Amino acid sequence: MVSKATRILQERSLSILSAATLAIIMTACASVGGASPSERAAESTDVSPSPSEAPHAAPPELRGAWTTTLDNSAQELVTLTLSQTGYQIHRGGNFGFGVIAVDANQITFSQSNLCDGVGTYTWSLDAGSLQLASVEADECPGRAGDIDGQTYTH
Repeated sequence: MVSKATRILQERSLSILSAATLAIIMTACASVGGASPSERAAESTDVSPSPSEAPHAAPPELRGAWTTTLDNSAQELVTLTLSQTGYQIHRGGNFGFGVIAVDANQITFSQSNLCDGVGTYTWSLDAGSLQLASVEADECPGRAGDIDGQTYTH
């Protein structure tokens, strides 16, 4: 017959072993599987300030979530989120993300999950509104429709 103290010790050992096994499995899965597309998007568009600025990083005043309503028949709400070096665009059920680079008053969008093209826009801030206008035709027409000539507010 097993004593009460021995049984408690066995149960605790089993709990510790189970927790350790779970931690090993989670670590292995994270290193093998990598991040999901939405996790990569969240990482690339983290809007938290960084101690060291990346080259061509968006200035702090551009970072954050901006919204606009498209002047189309559906009057769709669009949210453009800019981080130091990335962007996300949400419109209805559509979601795109990629990389940005800012040089003075120009912002370049590239490496989208939806399109291989590049789009460069001028940007300006006026009374809390962000205006974007294409420098030349964006190679991604969906992104262009959400950005070109639009005025976003925080």
